Amino acid sequence: MKLKVLAYYPYRKGYVRGEGVVHFPREMMRDFEHALAELAGVKPDNHTCYLIRLDGFLDSEIRAFMFSDLNMTMGNTIDIEKAW
Repeated sequence: MKLKVLAYYPYRKGYVRGEGVVHFPREMMRDFEHALAELAGVKPDNHTCYLIRLDGFLDSEIRAFMFSDLNMTMGNTIDIEKAW
């Protein structure tokens, strides 16, 4: 599988939305957060979002991740007009 960061939204410029939004403890996702930041060429920060494409063997998926305070939120879209 190949992961590509399609977009990065800095501090409070985006908010994860969409169907099937789930929350994870941020501490458990710290390595993933750092990997996304490295791929995006930024430093990890609070209240940031990443839009990624995950290419698999037969298909690809777009997912959105937001890191804020104690949570990592995963959804399928990033709302940039109504952010915070």
